[in-house]
Amino acid sequence: MYTLETLKNENESYDKQHGVNHSDVIEINKLKALLETSLKTALRAGVIVVCKGEEKTYENGHLDSVNYLNEYGYHVCVQPSVYVGLSDNEFGYWFSTSGGYFFCEKDSGKFKSTGETRLKTFWTFGHCGACGGGGIYFKAEVAVYEYESDRIY
Repeated sequence: MYTLETLKNENESYDKQHGVNHSDVIEINKLKALLETSLKTALRAGVIVVCKGEEKTYENGHLDSVNYLNEYGYHVCVQPSVYVGLSDNEFGYWFSTSGGYFFCEKDSGKFKSTGETRLKTFWTFGHCGACGGGGIYFKAEVAVYEYESDRIY
């Protein structure tokens, strides 16, 4: 779990602009606990996907959705920046992913668990809300899966 000091050390720019405070620590620790509880054992949105192609591998892909637009299946971003916010859905959080590129895969069997977990970087808005420099970064331990396809470039 994060302390005020560890969160400040990992978010120097935010701390200089807005000042990391105890409400930030509480929020980050709540999100970290939710993510680590639900993302260590199952293939679900938020896990790391190592995307392997014939000539290129992306080590930190992000499974953005498991039922993208209720039609396209698993939605993966190969080079993500992952915002996470608290929610009243079944998991208690939601993602908004930017980066690129994205691809979809309907066959869950193509995602192979490595049996490992790894620290993954997420971010959320701090106590100042959505504003310039208002994002706080943190790490949570999540499951790692591999996906191989000739569509990875």
